[in-house]
Amino acid sequence: GRLHEPNHLVLLLDASGSMRTEDVLTGGSGGEGSGAIARLEAAAQCACDFVVAHAKMHPNDVYSVATISDTSTSICEAVSALGVQTALEQSMVRGMGGTFYAPALALAARLLDQRPGVPGHIVLLSDGRPADTKMSLGLFQDLFVGGRHSSSRLHGIAFGATVESYAPLQQLACIGGGTFTLSSCSTRSLCEAFTSVSTSITSLQDGSAGGAHVATRNRPLRQVVFELPEVGVFGKTGVLRFHASRSTFRYDGSDFHSTQWDSGAVERRTRPYMRGGMRLVYGFRDARVISGDGGWMVAKASRFSDATLNSLPVVEAHAKSTAVARHFAGLFNDQAAADCGSASPLPRLIFVPCFVYEAKDAQGLGDDAPTCFAAERYLPGIFVKYNSNNGYVNDGALRHHDAVQAFLHFSFVASGG
Repeated sequence: GRLHEPNHLVLLLDASGSMRTEDVLTGGSGGEGSGAIARLEAAAQCACDFVVAHAKMHPNDVYSVATISDTSTSICEAVSALGVQTALEQSMVRGMGGTFYAPALALAARLLDQRPGVPGHIVLLSDGRPADTKMSLGLFQDLFVGGRHSSSRLHGIAFGATVESYAPLQQLACIGGGTFTLSSCSTRSLCEAFTSVSTSITSLQDGSAGGAHVATRNRPLRQVVFELPEVGVFGKTGVLRFHASRSTFRYDGSDFHSTQWDSGAVERRTRPYMRGGMRLVYGFRDARVISGDGGWMVAKASRFSDATLNSLPVVEAHAKSTAVARHFAGLFNDQAAADCGSASPLPRLIFVPCFVYEAKDAQGLGDDAPTCFAAERYLPGIFVKYNSNNGYVNDGALRHHDAVQAFLHFSFVASGG
C-alpha cells in the first residue's frame, strides 16, 4: 500500500475525578451480558486498540500519551504502538481532581517539539466541560492556531451523555482543523469514536480531506481571534451595530422564490466563536426575526477575504442549499407520516430557515469585516455528524440514525440524484 510520511499522534486522556465513575458498558451494542467499568479504564483500553489498529495502517507513526486533570502528566513520549500498550498497562494513573485543558495543551506542544517538522495530531478525550475554558482557548490559539504548531490538528472525543458540556471541546476541534465525535458510555461506542478519528487522520495524511476546499488553499484567510463559545450577549463591547437588508429563498422542486425585507438594525459579535471548512460563525441578533428572550442567531461568513467568496451570489448559494433541503425534508416528513402512521412515527426532520444579509452602512464595520453573510437561528448544544465527506457513516449509535439515513436515500431518489 501507499507509504505515508510519519506523523506524531498525542493522546490526551481525561483523568479527572469523574473518570472514576463506573458506568461504561462492555460487551454488545445494547450492553447485554456485560458489566460496567470505570471511564478511565475504558479510555485506556480503547486508546490501546486505537493505536494498534492505526499502526497497522501507518507503521511509521509515533505516539505520546498524557493525562488531563488539575495538572498534566506524561505517560509515554514519541514511542511505537507497542510502547503505548506497555506504558498504559504499567501506568498508575487514578482519576482525581478537576478538568483543566490548558496544562495538557501546553504539554502536548512540548511533546510535539520532540519531533520538529513531523505533522502532529492531538486526540483529546474528555468527559466534561473544562474549568479553564477561557485560558485553554487563548493558549490553544497562541500555540496551535497562530503559533509554532499551526499545522497540527486537534481531534475531540466527547465521552458521556451530557452533550451540553462539550461546546468548548467541539470549538477546539473545529478551529483546530480536526474532527469532533461523541461517544456514549459504552466501550463499543468509544472504540467507534476512535475509529472515526483514525479515519479522519488517514484522510488528512492521504490529502483527500481537502475535497471541495482545494480551490481555496491559496486564498488569503481572514485574520481573526476566536471568542468563547455560546456567547449570546450583546452588550456595549465586542458588538458591531449596523443596518442590513434581509432575504431568503423557497424552493418548490423546480424554481427558487425570493422574499426580501427592507434594511433594519442588526447586531453581530466582532469575534467568531467557531469555524467550518469554509465559513466563520459569529453570534448575531436581528429582532425582526427573533425578538425578546426567544434566543439569538448565528451569522456565517467566509473564512477568506477574497471578494468572490464574499459576494452575494456565493452567500445566496448557501441559502438556496438550505431551501432545497427544507423542500425535500417536507416531502420526506409527509411520506414518512403516510407510511408509518401514528403507531411508529419517525422523528420530523427540520432545517432552520437561512437568511441572506447585506450591510448597508459597511464603512463602520472595518476593512476586513464581512458585509454579506448568511444567518440562521442559533441551536444550543453540540452538533454531530451522521456521515462525513471522508466516507464515514455512523453505524447507529446516534439517536435517529435510521431516520437520517432514510432521508439521505429519499432525497437522492426524489431529486434524481
